[in-house]
Amino acid sequence: MSPGRAAATVERAAASPPVVDNALPGTSCADVLGVRCEPPSDSAAGQGGRLATPISPSAPAPSGLAIGVRARIALLVFFGASAGVLLLAFMLMTNRGARRFGGVAPWAIGGLEVVVVLCLVAAAGTALFGTADSGSRVADTRSGLTAPGVEESFTPGRAVVATATGSAVHVFDRPGRGAALRRTFANPWRVDSDPPVLESLVFVVQRRMNGWVNAQLPTRPNGLTGWIPLSEVSLSETPYWIHIELSTRRLTVLRDGTVIARDTVAIGSPRTPTPTGRFFVTALLQAPRSNTIYGPYAFALSGFSSALTAFNGGDGELGIHGNNDPSALGNDVTHGCIRVSNAIIKALVGVVPLGAPVEVVE
Repeated sequence: MSPGRAAATVERAAASPPVVDNALPGTSCADVLGVRCEPPSDSAAGQGGRLATPISPSAPAPSGLAIGVRARIALLVFFGASAGVLLLAFMLMTNRGARRFGGVAPWAIGGLEVVVVLCLVAAAGTALFGTADSGSRVADTRSGLTAPGVEESFTPGRAVVATATGSAVHVFDRPGRGAALRRTFANPWRVDSDPPVLESLVFVVQRRMNGWVNAQLPTRPNGLTGWIPLSEVSLSETPYWIHIELSTRRLTVLRDGTVIARDTVAIGSPRTPTPTGRFFVTALLQAPRSNTIYGPYAFALSGFSSALTAFNGGDGELGIHGNNDPSALGNDVTHGCIRVSNAIIKALVGVVPLGAPVEVVE
């Protein structure tokens, strides 16, 4: 768990992170963070430190249907052919209307033709130039989806982070007028309700719609999302992503898909297991003493323990932190947090930003 009331907020380095160049070469694992980590495993690393088989997060299914170019062309051809057939049929009907449908004026049938053709053209235009959700989706975390509904230019495959711009963020159950207010978050927020520890409020965006963003919330239950007015946040992107595999006790840090750090970690014990799921970094904390089980620093996460509802003054929040016992790494001994080597946690300070997605898998 995070250091709780004894923690102090750390100022992140303003300098840009080091440029990836021959990350994790060979088996020396002298990575771009300037520390020595574990040699790459056959399943995790390829040449130049890039994943031979990229770790793909279990992204939730998009709420809208993204239509590809070929599908749009096929739909356009279909609608065009249908319009032609209907137009021909109505023309024949018009020519015989006086005899077979004496009560229907030719101008009425002609008007109906125009309406049908316009509807088909509109449907074809939607298929050709739009998507099922009217271009409202923001790029999902590392999913590679584009973000046609966002004015800012985001890079496909990167996580989109919403940072609070005012003193509060209001979360609703749906976008639009008449939506029910679900919760209000203060900005900055107090870590574990500790007055001296303030941190900027961030969320990971799932999608955007008509001046709203649907974002993952740093609250119970894990993975809960809600709708936030776009006017209350600013959007940015992050290339960083942390992947934790419980079965191998392995933590991997990537930037734009390239491995920049890897470490054996300690995970939750059988009584207090580390929950799986998709989380994000909510705070960077410094322990008052580096010789405790937290080590020198801790990244607080948006997730919570499923076994503990209270721990060290907090609500059982998850965290990634250092440790004072290297022999614990590789074992199931924590209260749910992920312990890494002090060298790795020090190297990540000033590099991994708030909002960086963290996925924990079995």
